[in-house]
Amino acid sequence: MSILLHPQLAVEAQFRITEWFSLAVADFLEKHAGLSVVRIKWPNDIYIGTKKIAGILIEHHWSGAEIAYSILGIGLNVRQTLFPETLPNPTSVLLEKGNDLTIEDCALGIRDCLLQRKRQEAANLHADYLQRLYRKQETAAYQDTTTGECFQGMITGVSEKGLLQVRCGEALREFELNSIAYR
Repeated sequence: MSILLHPQLAVEAQFRITEWFSLAVADFLEKHAGLSVVRIKWPNDIYIGTKKIAGILIEHHWSGAEIAYSILGIGLNVRQTLFPETLPNPTSVLLEKGNDLTIEDCALGIRDCLLQRKRQEAANLHADYLQRLYRKQETAAYQDTTTGECFQGMITGVSEKGLLQVRCGEALREFELNSIAYR
């Protein structure tokens, strides 16, 4: 589904929309689908444990220094039981919980959760996002896609502008979208 949003935010605050929508989907999956261990793989994929249940795309349109509107798109695996072999770790609501939600239930539930998250103060929203961050405080292998370098690191957070923060030894590095890959 897609949602048209008029966020009334400055361009610098655009990552807040990612937080709103990612958390809304996570909230929906916990409250309405009964799933647990819902995590956000930076910046906005939704995982149940180590399996991907949803992907989110967000397109922003600017007017001067403000976001005029955003289109929020989600692909949520609701009733799928078979997936292409090329997908490494997919799952669905039905596989995880046996819950037979309708598409309408999902659309309305996600919308309601989004409206609740949109009212949340920015600092609390960011803290909630960080709390759900996939692989946070776990040492894992990554690749810097701009240099090809493979390294061990630990995700420590995300800046308010949406940069992934990874501790590599004593250094704290920040990565933009598509500049780091999970290994």
